[in-house]
Amino acid sequence: MVDADSRTNRHFKTERLIRTGLDLATQVTYVGEAEGFNELEELFTDPQWAEAANTHWPRSEGRQWAAEDFTAHRGGKFSGHVLTMIKEGAERTSPDGKDDMLYSLVTTLTKAEDVPSQLRDAFRDIQALAS
Repeated sequence: MVDADSRTNRHFKTERLIRTGLDLATQVTYVGEAEGFNELEELFTDPQWAEAANTHWPRSEGRQWAAEDFTAHRGGKFSGHVLTMIKEGAERTSPDGKDDMLYSLVTTLTKAEDVPSQLRDAFRDIQALAS
């Protein structure tokens, strides 16, 4: 699984993946691409992001994060903009990078339906390969 926008990263360029022997049709999934997104973080909904932010990084002055705070960053470099917004708006703690931010979000998920369908499908495919 590779973020769709990572195709420009030298490690995930199409030519390199093919050169390493991967079959792009069956062994590589570009996360987000089918949904029109570029990043794994974009697969999660704005209400999910707001809940995670309110749980882990309360906003200053007693205000709550709202879904609209996250919607405002759709269409750009979502994860980077969200990370900056939280770091600037959190009362006392903030995520230590994008990986910490995503990890904290997934700790707020409580049922299978909370996991984006594209990830559930990818995990199902991996599980099928492993059995």
